[in-house]
Amino acid sequence: MIATKIATVKSDLIKFTEIMARENELPPFIVVGVLADILSDWKSKELVQVNDAYARRIKELNEEGEKDVQD
Repeated sequence: MIATKIATVKSDLIKFTEIMARENELPPFIVVGVLADILSDWKSKELVQVNDAYARRIKELNEEGEKDVQD
């Protein structure tokens, strides 16, 4: 299921990138730079999401520890 979704997203991104590069007459080295910028932005989003998930888990563990101490 997830593998199919990933394959679809990858295929769509490739098609869209090729269309945009052709329509805007951009050479591959420019497209690579644009994709690198996009990847950097997505990596930042990923890092924020991971940090948020980590912080939530630490908070949950602290709350569980406090509850155990009270019992």
